[in-house]
Amino acid sequence: WNQRKGNSAEINFALVLLLREMGYTANPVIVATRFRGRPNPLFPILSDYNSVVCSVYLNGKYILMDACQNYLPYNELPMHFMTGEGRLVNDETILAIDLNNKEKKNQYILSNLTMDEAGNMSGKVSCNYKSIHSYNHKKEYVGAGNDQYLDSLKAKLNNFTVSGFSTTGVNEDVFKNEFSVSSDSYVLDAGDKFYLGATPFYGIAENPFKEEERLYPVDFGVPVDETTIYQFTLPEGFAVEEHPEPIMVRLPDNSATYLYHVNVLGNSVHITSKLNINKTMFLPEEYKQLRSFYDQIVAKQAEQIVLTRN
Repeated sequence: WNQRKGNSAEINFALVLLLREMGYTANPVIVATRFRGRPNPLFPILSDYNSVVCSVYLNGKYILMDACQNYLPYNELPMHFMTGEGRLVNDETILAIDLNNKEKKNQYILSNLTMDEAGNMSGKVSCNYKSIHSYNHKKEYVGAGNDQYLDSLKAKLNNFTVSGFSTTGVNEDVFKNEFSVSSDSYVLDAGDKFYLGATPFYGIAENPFKEEERLYPVDFGVPVDETTIYQFTLPEGFAVEEHPEPIMVRLPDNSATYLYHVNVLGNSVHITSKLNINKTMFLPEEYKQLRSFYDQIVAKQAEQIVLTRN
């Protein structure tokens, strides 16, 4: 303790002892990392587990904490511990504990973009991240520093230039980014028509599931809730000739849903893209449906808006 050294298990054991001294019912929970693999819930053996987190029994519920994580709220664990069940251990019992985070991996992005008569695009983007998304961005921002984090952000924004970047919420539940963007090459001027991608950034450019068949389950770790909104303002004298049709894609039992909605009002185009993954584990026999689900998302987000000048 005085040397400020210890592995993750020792640090969490220290948290258990501290909470017990404060009068809480605290116990260690042995867990397996995703690298180690999921323990068999019916026949767990000690060698299946390779780390420890802390549990506190509070208001009739078991609250889980990892003292090694600076940027996660209590009762949320990092992704590498999303392996189904851990085992609470004390002098009296060994109890199965659900390790899955109850909060969804939440992302909300709002882009307000304005196009001028020459086809130049500019605007502002606001990104809000919660739960595991927030943790990942905080960890990257603090670990890499502002400049490297900004370089990583710019790589995701295609042909857009970034300026006026600011971030807040490193020590709060919601981590926020705000910045301005501009581009003189995103809109394609074809003379009598203009073409612009309806998903300029923060989309899914390719299907993450490449193989036609899969022998093992797909494990997302945590549920996903991602909403991206694009608000395009067009110059006077321009009209929308063609735009992507709205779709709603669902997997059985609403295990995953995708909504894509387009609304044109005057010289404004409002696009909402919303992805929800409501269960974390998809079995091999569900893989083809999941792959097709993502194929439809990629195809829809690749569509363009066609403009004409009146």
